[in-house]
Amino acid sequence: MCSSDLLQPGKHTIQVDKPYIAKKYPCGIIPLCGPTLMVSTGLEWNLNDTYRFDGGGVVSTSNRITQETVEITTESPTIWTMQTPHYNF
Repeated sequence: MCSSDLLQPGKHTIQVDKPYIAKKYPCGIIPLCGPTLMVSTGLEWNLNDTYRFDGGGVVSTSNRITQETVEITTESPTIWTMQTPHYNF
């Protein structure tokens, strides 16, 4: 199971519960509109503003959360996705 959010251009702060960090669930940041600069903190492989990410090219889909606060700054609409625990109902 996963959770996804649409991030509009700008800076976003995402609070993450400790169990997600301990289990090293994967997460991703996927730009929707052409090449875009993205910057992140709180991830195993943080993104910096020296490379333009592109939904039709290079994206960040296999990252890991390492801190309770993840910050993402993007200049175009971007999808944030993270795996969540699977519950049996």
